[in-house]
Amino acid sequence: MTLDGYGYPTEETLNEIKNHSIIKKEEIENLLSLIQDNWTWDDMFILNEQKGCLELHTGGWSGNESIICALKENLHFWMVFWYKSKRGGHYWFNLNNYKPKN
Repeated sequence: MTLDGYGYPTEETLNEIKNHSIIKKEEIENLLSLIQDNWTWDDMFILNEQKGCLELHTGGWSGNESIICALKENLHFWMVFWYKSKRGGHYWFNLNNYKPKN
């Protein structure tokens, strides 16, 4: 976990999310782990590997919102996986949309 003293993701972490590659399956898994490790409230990070679905609910926490902003700047991730958003900080991603190189 790379949070600062106040529980927010560090700039280094946010930059890593923004620039993280998703070409290989392992890279996607590493990115999801990075997000999960820095996400506040474990029950608002829902990864259903069977269905290939990721749900992120920010709970209004600005640290989680920062992670979402960093993900939006990772154009590959956002264009490939983003499925829908709902007002109030709710985001869904379809991880089945892409078959990465092993």
